[in-house]
Amino acid sequence: MTFLYLHRFFKERSYKNLFLFTIFFILQFLSCGYHGVYLSLSVCLLIFFAFLQGDIPLKPLVVPLGLFLVFSSLCIFPVYYPYLKVRHEMGFIRPLGEATYFSADLLSYLCAPQINKFWGEATQVFWKPEGELFVGLTAVSLAITGSFFSLRKIEGPKGLRTLSHGKFIRILNFFVTTLLLFSTIVALGIFFTGGFSTTWRGFKISATSLNRPLFIMLITGGIKQLIERVTKGRFWTFRLMFNSPIPRFYFWVLLLSFVFSLGPRIHSHGQEIFYYGPYILLHKFFPGFDGLRDPARLIILVTFGLSVLAGYGTTKILTKFKEQTKKMIVSVILSVLILFEYASFPIPMIPIRTGNNIPTVYKWLSQEKGDFPILELPLPQAPTQVGIEAERIYFSTYHWKRLVNGYSGYFPPDYISLYQKGTKGFPSDEAIVLLRRRGIKYVIIHFDEYEEQDRRVVENLLRGHKDNIRLVTYFENNFVYELIRN
Repeated sequence: MTFLYLHRFFKERSYKNLFLFTIFFILQFLSCGYHGVYLSLSVCLLIFFAFLQGDIPLKPLVVPLGLFLVFSSLCIFPVYYPYLKVRHEMGFIRPLGEATYFSADLLSYLCAPQINKFWGEATQVFWKPEGELFVGLTAVSLAITGSFFSLRKIEGPKGLRTLSHGKFIRILNFFVTTLLLFSTIVALGIFFTGGFSTTWRGFKISATSLNRPLFIMLITGGIKQLIERVTKGRFWTFRLMFNSPIPRFYFWVLLLSFVFSLGPRIHSHGQEIFYYGPYILLHKFFPGFDGLRDPARLIILVTFGLSVLAGYGTTKILTKFKEQTKKMIVSVILSVLILFEYASFPIPMIPIRTGNNIPTVYKWLSQEKGDFPILELPLPQAPTQVGIEAERIYFSTYHWKRLVNGYSGYFPPDYISLYQKGTKGFPSDEAIVLLRRRGIKYVIIHFDEYEEQDRRVVENLLRGHKDNIRLVTYFENNFVYELIRN
């Protein structure tokens, strides 16, 4: 809806459309941080694209776009200010290594969710974390159809043909072509053999990484295209590649979001094929991307661009039929095919207790007067166990006491220290001192979350530290201990 009313605003210059575009932009931004950042990037691309194409003049839009920025900022900033404040105080920035781990693999776009009824089992060979990105053959076929029938070939500028016989240009073209072919052969050799190394007359010749040959292919390919444009006018400028600016823009959305989703380092089936991915530019220069850990979630923009192009493809197919009944039948068939490919169920759900069904310990805690920090144990022992911290944060909304531990995408900076010194071996003397310094009043121990052996160890230690910590109350397996102040 955001893009629908932005397109209408560009066409009609109506403040009604500007208002609706702003409202849907704000709603989308407030509903999901990831989608808000992606939407901001896409809107900036569309505005830049429209200016670049000359479809809209700059001057008449300065005031309307200024109003959009002011109004949307006033609505969004109060919600995101706490995030920005914590980010500044805690230094919460996603490292490129983490973004690389959660990036899409080239083959991720062949992997459907395991619960997909048609493609799931057959495509699990391509699985990786955040890598179930298969968009369906029907949608891709329709998008290709829409793109193909929206293309048109235009001859390049004839006035530059006079340079086609220049000696320098011919030599440069020969050198670039030779280098392009050589790097292509080397890249194919590495891809199919895994790399090679040999010695010839005392010189070591080796090629084990695809990074360099692919980089050379990219540079020489771009130079060759430029030479072709200058000398023969064969280069298709992208402005002339599509009949309409709309499919042209959404093709760019599809292409760029696909490339960016591959992350800081591009992989194919787990093998690194390009050391530097364009996503690094977003991470470094576009606001918000250095706080996102999952480039693969750019699949939302991939499917967005794909859906628009698929719509053009569907329209082209339907124009082949004159009777309304046949058009309806074809529309139903295409819809059924898409739904058939996307049929993924049952979606696994984790039950969450609410209202009176929450653990009794949190009801008791809500009746305790004052605002004080608490600690809940045990802390997760592995990354796969961090879900217990998310659940504790959820339950904290019933008592609103401050949690020393917790998890919500990030861990607090001293979390590792808290685990190593404050809870490992708890309640050791060192742990007691550390927890007192943090002003902790209660330690809630969930004994049912311990292994039997670890539980007995903690119980024995507690009995030996009665002067430092005392049992206040307990509910089933949830025991509340109070730190005794000296």
